[in-house]
Amino acid sequence: MRRTVAAVSLVAGMACLAGCQPNCKDLEFPAPENSSYVLPYPAGESYLVSQSYCNPRGGHRNRIAFDFKMPMGARITASRAGEVVEVVEHYEDGDLRRGHNNRILIKHEDGSLAWYAHLQQQSVLVEVGDRVVAGQPIGACGNTGHTGNLPHLHFEVFRRQAYVYSDAVAVSFRNAGGPLDERGGLVALRTYEALPVGEGR
Repeated sequence: MRRTVAAVSLVAGMACLAGCQPNCKDLEFPAPENSSYVLPYPAGESYLVSQSYCNPRGGHRNRIAFDFKMPMGARITASRAGEVVEVVEHYEDGDLRRGHNNRILIKHEDGSLAWYAHLQQQSVLVEVGDRVVAGQPIGACGNTGHTGNLPHLHFEVFRRQAYVYSDAVAVSFRNAGGPLDERGGLVALRTYEALPVGEGR
């Protein structure tokens, strides 16, 4: 089935210009128990966080994003309720060119947007204009775009539809089973189980 792709510029803002890097020390995470977000995979499953916010071990020292190491085909679920505003799923698995991400963009009630990237070709289960709820299956993990040839889900939230690093939003998850840092965020190189909603911290 052919998917509709919203007219969104992926290039705009991806090359961060001087002065737009976030100040990682000033990030403020919502208390996990009050968070609007759940982990972007089904309850009962556990995955390693290979990159967390501003992780010096990761490829993006100042990037406010998460990478979840997953096998090809692992189910991806909506982290928060919202409306699907972009779908791309035509890139072949193994196409590792920068920007060739199969992806979904979901807009939330407050105007922020969650970006789910590196998805498997033709795995997307939603269309532009669909309303989704937290925990709803939306696609599958793949190996498309700039992954380093390591299948994973890249998850990032922005304040507006521009993909500018300085617009990224710090996110905590109310159902994360695993160690949190002093601010309530996920820790790089640790594994987190998605607990049933209501059983998170």
